Amino acid sequence: MKQAHTLLEYQYYDKDTLCSIIDADFTTKQFRYLLKERVLTVLLAQKKKLF
Repeated sequence: MKQAHTLLEYQYYDKDTLCSIIDADFTTKQFRYLLKERVLTVLLAQKKKLF
């Protein structure tokens, strides 16, 4: 069974300076997991800022 692949580019900055670029190839299942984890991380960080 073939799985769909998604190529993503992540760019990390230190203020205005580009520090690194990462190209990543994900299958659909992996991408869904990473997106879920990222959303949870952002929500947790926002919750911590409120308290």
